[in-house]
Amino acid sequence: MVKLPGAEKMSSRKGKIIEGEWLLDETQKRVEEMMRSNEKWSEEDILKVSDTIAVAAIKYSFIKVSVGKDVIFDFEKATSFDGDTGPYLQYVYARCNSILTEASSRENKISEVVLDPHTKELLRVIGKYRGILLSSAVNYSPSTLCSYLFDLGQTFNAFYQNVRVLDSENREFLLKVVEATAHTMKHGLNILGIKVVEKM
Repeated sequence: MVKLPGAEKMSSRKGKIIEGEWLLDETQKRVEEMMRSNEKWSEEDILKVSDTIAVAAIKYSFIKVSVGKDVIFDFEKATSFDGDTGPYLQYVYARCNSILTEASSRENKISEVVLDPHTKELLRVIGKYRGILLSSAVNYSPSTLCSYLFDLGQTFNAFYQNVRVLDSENREFLLKVVEATAHTMKHGLNILGIKVVEKM
């Protein structure tokens, strides 16, 4: 069952139904308002990606809940760029993409690398992806994949805060790690039917 905070469950028998079109429109309005309050977004960019972010907010809020549990759709929480939300995962991917774009020149040569704890942990989480994907599919549990992607996002952000990728002597190796994170996040979101946003 699905309901809004403080509201009764949706029920076709009782005529208490929230239409999908209304939910999408209302979510998109709130996403656009939030984006306009952040002056880094141009109006063109807002109109281009707000619907993609709104769909991500709705889809993720629904499928992150374990089967059998009620879904409570909270507009404010679902559209946040921070926390266990679709827009947050899109933001993580966009941040990876930003780093890779900023690294305009790349070299193929990678010398011996001494891994720091944050890079080690990120690689460990990336390495779990195939097993999580299989478990999610076998058990018909998209929420398992959602939990993993959120964990990946948090692990990457810890890495981002503590490792200076572009200034590191291990730059090329670290860029490969960022690239692997982006690929894993994009693939996982696509499996869930959620599109990524290249720039946020």
